Amino acid sequence: MSQSQVLVGAPSNTSLSDGASPVMLGGKAGEAIMSPLHGKAFTAAYRNRVFFGSSLIAGVTIPVNTTTSPTFTLYNPLGSNLVLELLTLSIGWPAANAPVVGTILGSVSTQTPTSVTQGGVIIPSPIGGGGVPQAKLYTAATIVATTSHIPLINLPVVTVPSGPAINDLSLMGLLIYPGGLITLTSTPVQTAACLPSISWAEWPA
Repeated sequence: MSQSQVLVGAPSNTSLSDGASPVMLGGKAGEAIMSPLHGKAFTAAYRNRVFFGSSLIAGVTIPVNTTTSPTFTLYNPLGSNLVLELLTLSIGWPAANAPVVGTILGSVSTQTPTSVTQGGVIIPSPIGGGGVPQAKLYTAATIVATTSHIPLINLPVVTVPSGPAINDLSLMGLLIYPGGLITLTSTPVQTAACLPSISWAEWPA
C-alpha cells in the first residue's frame, strides 16, 4: 500500500515518535480523518505552546477605551522572537456583579508598558507538563492611550450573565508580534469587577 492511501480503522492508542511516517487514517467511507479528531489547539498544546492567563479571583475592573492605566494586558516582549496567536477570551462576573451594557474591546498597540504589575496566573497546557511562557500578563500598567480597538464581546444586559462571555479569537486571526500588546477596555467604562481569562499559542516569529 502506498503512502498516498489511507488505512481504514480506529484512532491509534499509541503516541508516534517524531520522524515517523504513518499511513493516514481513514473512515468507513474512505474519507481521510484529519485533525478535527481533536480540538483546534490540540497539536499546539501537545507541543507545549498554549497558555492561559487569568486574573486573580478578586477580579479586575475593565476601564474605558481611552485609558492609560489598563487592568488586563497581554504583552509580547521585544526580543521574544515569538508571535502570539490569540485563541480564546472568556469573562465571568461574580454573583453580585453585573456588567454595564456596552462592548468589551481589545485595544491594540505597539509599545512597551511601564510601571507594570505582573498579574494573575499563567497556566501552561498540557496542565502539569506544559512549557514556559514568554508573554507577560499585567493587571496594572501605564501605557499611551490606544486608538485601535477590536470589538470582542457585546454586553446587551445589565444582569449577571448565566455563564461566562466567550469569544473564539482564533477565528479572527489575531497575532501579536514582539513589542505588541492587547489590553481589555470597554465602551462605556465597566464599574463591576470581572474575571477575565485569555489563551494564546506562542510560535517562532
